[in-house]
Amino acid sequence: MLFIHLLVVMKITTYIVLLVSVIFLGCSETQKDVIIETWENGQTKILNTYSNEQDTTTFIRTFFHSNGKLGSKGEIVNGEKNGLWEWWFDNGNRQDLAHLDKGKYIKERKHWREDGTLRQIEIIEGHCLGECCDGKLIFYNEDGFKWMTYNMKGGNYHGFGYGYYPDGSLERKFYYDHGKKKGVSYEYYPNGVIRAEGNYQENLEEGKWIYKDSLGVIDGYEYFEKGKSTKFEEVHH
Repeated sequence: MLFIHLLVVMKITTYIVLLVSVIFLGCSETQKDVIIETWENGQTKILNTYSNEQDTTTFIRTFFHSNGKLGSKGEIVNGEKNGLWEWWFDNGNRQDLAHLDKGKYIKERKHWREDGTLRQIEIIEGHCLGECCDGKLIFYNEDGFKWMTYNMKGGNYHGFGYGYYPDGSLERKFYYDHGKKKGVSYEYYPNGVIRAEGNYQENLEEGKWIYKDSLGVIDGYEYFEKGKSTKFEEVHH
Protein backbone atom coordinates (compact mmCIF):
# COMPACT_ATOMS: atom_id res chain seq x y z
CA MET A 1 0.00 0.00 0.00
CA LEU A 2 2.87 2.38 0.80
CA PHE A 3 4.38 1.76 -2.66
CA ILE A 4 1.05 2.50 -4.37
CA HIS A 5 0.63 5.67 -2.28
CA LEU A 6 4.11 6.90 -3.23
CA LEU A 7 3.43 6.14 -6.90
CA VAL A 8 0.23 8.17 -6.84
CA VAL A 9 1.98 11.11 -5.13
CA MET A 10 4.78 11.02 -7.75
CA LYS A 11 2.27 11.03 -10.60
CA ILE A 12 0.37 13.96 -9.10
CA THR A 13 3.62 15.91 -8.54
CA THR A 14 4.76 15.24 -12.13
CA TYR A 15 1.38 16.41 -13.46
CA ILE A 16 1.57 19.64 -11.44
CA VAL A 17 5.12 20.37 -12.69
CA LEU A 18 4.09 19.77 -16.30
CA LEU A 19 0.98 21.93 -15.87
CA VAL A 20 3.01 24.82 -14.41
CA SER A 21 5.55 24.52 -17.24
CA VAL A 22 2.82 24.68 -19.87
CA ILE A 23 1.29 27.75 -18.19
CA PHE A 24 4.63 29.58 -18.13
CA LEU A 25 5.44 28.65 -21.72
CA GLY A 26 2.01 29.79 -22.82
CA CYS A 27 2.45 33.19 -21.18
CA SER A 28 6.02 33.83 -22.38
CA GLU A 29 6.63 36.26 -25.23
CA THR A 30 8.31 34.88 -28.33
CA GLN A 31 10.90 37.05 -30.02
CA LYS A 32 10.60 37.36 -33.77
CA ASP A 33 13.05 38.90 -36.26
CA VAL A 34 11.63 40.38 -39.46
CA ILE A 35 13.93 41.51 -42.29
CA ILE A 36 12.52 44.77 -43.67
CA GLU A 37 15.14 45.59 -46.28
CA THR A 38 18.32 44.06 -47.74
CA TRP A 39 21.36 45.45 -49.55
CA GLU A 40 22.07 44.57 -53.20
CA ASN A 41 24.72 42.12 -52.01
CA GLY A 42 22.09 40.21 -50.02
CA GLN A 43 23.16 41.47 -46.61
CA THR A 44 20.40 42.48 -44.21
CA LYS A 45 19.97 46.25 -44.13
CA ILE A 46 17.05 46.81 -41.73
CA LEU A 47 15.83 44.29 -39.17
CA ASN A 48 12.87 44.63 -36.81
CA THR A 49 12.85 42.49 -33.67
CA TYR A 50 9.47 42.03 -31.96
CA SER A 51 9.34 40.75 -28.38
CA ASN A 52 5.61 40.20 -28.74
CA GLU A 53 4.19 39.25 -32.13
CA GLN A 54 0.81 40.61 -31.07
CA ASP A 55 2.27 44.12 -30.59
CA THR A 56 3.65 45.47 -33.87
CA THR A 57 3.97 49.04 -32.54
CA THR A 58 6.92 48.27 -30.26
CA PHE A 59 10.12 46.71 -31.59
CA ILE A 60 13.89 47.01 -31.83
CA ARG A 61 15.04 48.55 -35.13
CA THR A 62 18.53 47.47 -36.24
CA PHE A 63 20.35 48.91 -39.24
CA PHE A 64 23.36 47.17 -40.80
CA HIS A 65 25.98 48.60 -43.14
CA SER A 66 26.45 46.87 -46.50
CA ASN A 67 29.55 45.14 -45.11
CA GLY A 68 27.40 43.46 -42.44
CA LYS A 69 28.61 45.58 -39.54
CA LEU A 70 26.13 47.07 -37.12
CA GLY A 71 25.05 50.61 -38.09
CA SER A 72 22.42 51.60 -35.53
CA LYS A 73 20.12 50.05 -32.95
CA GLY A 74 17.29 51.25 -30.75
CA GLU A 75 13.66 50.90 -29.78
CA ILE A 76 10.67 52.14 -31.79
CA VAL A 77 7.41 52.78 -29.92
CA ASN A 78 4.35 53.89 -31.88
CA GLY A 79 6.54 55.00 -34.78
CA GLU A 80 8.96 57.08 -32.66
CA LYS A 81 12.47 56.44 -31.36
CA ASN A 82 12.53 55.76 -27.66
CA GLY A 83 15.10 54.96 -25.00
CA LEU A 84 18.79 54.43 -25.73
CA TRP A 85 19.87 54.62 -29.36
CA GLU A 86 23.37 53.88 -30.67
CA TRP A 87 25.08 54.37 -34.04
CA TRP A 88 28.32 52.94 -35.47
CA PHE A 89 30.63 53.72 -38.40
CA ASP A 90 31.05 51.00 -41.02
CA ASN A 91 34.50 50.23 -39.56
CA GLY A 92 32.81 49.11 -36.33
CA ASN A 93 33.74 52.14 -34.22
CA ARG A 94 31.04 53.92 -32.27
CA GLN A 95 29.62 57.06 -33.95
CA ASP A 96 26.78 58.43 -31.79
CA LEU A 97 24.78 57.68 -28.66
CA ALA A 98 21.53 59.36 -27.63
CA HIS A 99 18.65 59.07 -25.20
CA LEU A 100 15.16 59.73 -26.56
CA ASP A 101 11.66 60.09 -25.21
CA LYS A 102 8.87 59.73 -27.79
CA GLY A 103 11.13 60.91 -30.60
CA LYS A 104 12.69 63.82 -28.67
CA TYR A 105 16.26 63.96 -27.41
CA ILE A 106 16.78 64.05 -23.64
CA LYS A 107 19.65 63.83 -21.11
CA GLU A 108 22.72 63.70 -23.35
CA ARG A 109 24.12 62.88 -26.77
CA LYS A 110 27.67 61.72 -27.47
CA HIS A 111 29.56 61.84 -30.77
CA TRP A 112 32.78 60.10 -31.79
CA ARG A 113 35.20 60.46 -34.69
CA GLU A 114 35.65 57.63 -37.15
CA ASP A 115 38.95 56.69 -35.50
CA GLY A 116 37.08 56.04 -32.25
CA THR A 117 38.08 59.17 -30.33
CA LEU A 118 35.40 61.14 -28.48
CA ARG A 119 34.50 64.35 -30.34
CA GLN A 120 31.58 65.97 -28.52
CA ILE A 121 29.12 65.61 -25.63
CA GLU A 122 25.81 67.44 -25.49
CA ILE A 123 24.10 67.94 -22.14
CA ILE A 124 20.45 68.52 -23.03
CA GLU A 125 18.00 70.55 -20.98
CA GLY A 126 14.43 69.30 -21.28
CA HIS A 127 13.35 67.75 -24.60
CA CYS A 128 14.44 68.76 -28.09
CA LEU A 129 14.00 67.82 -31.74
CA GLY A 130 16.87 67.65 -34.23
CA GLU A 131 19.98 69.73 -33.63
CA CYS A 132 18.38 72.75 -31.93
CA CYS A 133 18.82 71.73 -28.31
CA ASP A 134 19.18 73.88 -25.22
CA GLY A 135 21.97 72.93 -22.85
CA LYS A 136 25.73 72.61 -23.08
CA LEU A 137 28.23 71.47 -25.73
CA ILE A 138 31.57 70.00 -24.71
CA PHE A 139 34.22 69.53 -27.42
CA TYR A 140 37.22 67.18 -27.24
CA ASN A 141 40.27 67.24 -29.50
CA GLU A 142 41.95 64.23 -31.16
CA ASP A 143 44.17 63.72 -28.11
CA GLY A 144 41.15 63.25 -25.88
CA PHE A 145 41.19 66.39 -23.77
CA LYS A 146 38.35 68.87 -23.38
CA TRP A 147 39.20 72.06 -25.26
CA MET A 148 35.92 74.04 -25.55
CA THR A 149 32.53 74.29 -23.85
CA TYR A 150 29.54 76.33 -24.99
CA ASN A 151 26.10 77.03 -23.58
CA MET A 152 23.30 76.58 -26.12
CA LYS A 153 19.86 78.08 -26.62
CA GLY A 154 17.62 77.47 -29.62
CA GLY A 155 20.46 75.86 -31.55
CA ASN A 156 22.80 78.86 -31.08
CA TYR A 157 25.69 79.56 -28.77
CA HIS A 158 24.26 81.64 -25.95
CA GLY A 159 25.87 82.58 -22.67
CA PHE A 160 29.45 82.01 -21.58
CA GLY A 161 31.86 79.84 -23.53
CA TYR A 162 35.22 78.53 -22.31
CA GLY A 163 38.44 77.30 -23.89
CA TYR A 164 40.96 75.08 -22.09
CA TYR A 165 44.62 74.13 -22.15
CA PRO A 166 45.52 70.41 -22.33
CA ASP A 167 45.93 70.31 -18.54
CA GLY A 168 42.34 71.55 -18.10
CA SER A 169 43.22 75.08 -17.00
CA LEU A 170 41.25 77.99 -18.48
CA GLU A 171 42.66 79.41 -21.73
CA ARG A 172 39.85 81.81 -22.68
CA LYS A 173 36.41 83.02 -21.64
CA PHE A 174 33.85 84.79 -23.82
CA TYR A 175 30.15 85.53 -24.09
CA TYR A 176 27.67 84.76 -26.89
CA ASP A 177 24.33 86.45 -27.45
CA HIS A 178 22.17 84.18 -29.64
CA GLY A 179 25.07 82.96 -31.75
CA LYS A 180 27.22 86.10 -31.80
CA LYS A 181 30.14 87.08 -29.59
CA LYS A 182 29.29 90.08 -27.47
CA GLY A 183 30.72 91.84 -24.45
CA VAL A 184 33.97 91.25 -22.59
CA SER A 185 36.31 88.44 -23.62
CA TYR A 186 39.37 87.19 -21.70
CA GLU A 187 42.41 85.17 -22.70
CA TYR A 188 44.70 83.59 -20.09
CA TYR A 189 48.26 82.33 -19.76
CA PRO A 190 48.68 78.75 -18.47
CA ASN A 191 49.51 80.21 -15.04
CA GLY A 192 46.04 81.83 -14.88
CA VAL A 193 47.15 85.43 -15.50
CA ILE A 194 45.01 87.37 -18.00
CA ARG A 195 46.88 87.72 -21.31
CA ALA A 196 44.32 89.85 -23.18
CA GLU A 197 40.91 91.39 -22.54
CA GLY A 198 38.55 93.35 -24.69
CA ASN A 199 35.06 93.62 -26.10
CA TYR A 200 33.19 92.00 -28.96
CA GLN A 201 30.21 93.46 -30.77
CA GLU A 202 28.35 91.35 -33.34
CA ASN A 203 31.23 88.83 -33.46
CA LEU A 204 33.84 91.56 -34.11
CA GLU A 205 36.45 93.12 -31.82
CA GLU A 206 35.41 96.61 -30.76
CA GLY A 207 37.10 99.38 -28.76
CA LYS A 208 40.23 99.07 -26.63
CA TRP A 209 41.94 95.73 -25.99
CA ILE A 210 44.52 95.37 -23.23
CA TYR A 211 47.50 92.99 -23.46
CA LYS A 212 49.60 91.83 -20.51
CA ASP A 213 52.71 89.75 -19.93
CA SER A 214 52.71 86.51 -17.90
CA LEU A 215 53.18 88.51 -14.69
CA GLY A 216 50.07 90.61 -15.33
CA VAL A 217 51.94 93.78 -16.33
CA ILE A 218 50.31 95.73 -19.19
CA ASP A 219 52.54 95.79 -22.27
CA GLY A 220 50.18 97.20 -24.90
CA TYR A 221 46.82 98.51 -26.06
CA GLU A 222 45.05 97.89 -29.36
CA TYR A 223 42.00 99.72 -30.70
CA PHE A 224 39.40 98.16 -32.97
CA GLU A 225 36.49 99.36 -35.10
CA LYS A 226 34.18 96.61 -36.36
CA GLY A 227 36.94 94.02 -36.15
CA LYS A 228 39.67 96.11 -37.78
CA SER A 229 42.70 97.27 -35.82
CA THR A 230 43.07 101.05 -36.01
CA LYS A 231 45.93 101.66 -33.60
CA PHE A 232 48.40 99.82 -31.37
CA GLU A 233 50.19 101.39 -28.40
CA GLU A 234 53.12 99.59 -26.87
CA VAL A 235 53.81 100.22 -23.20
CA HIS A 236 57.50 100.54 -22.32
CA HIS A 237 58.70 99.71 -18.83
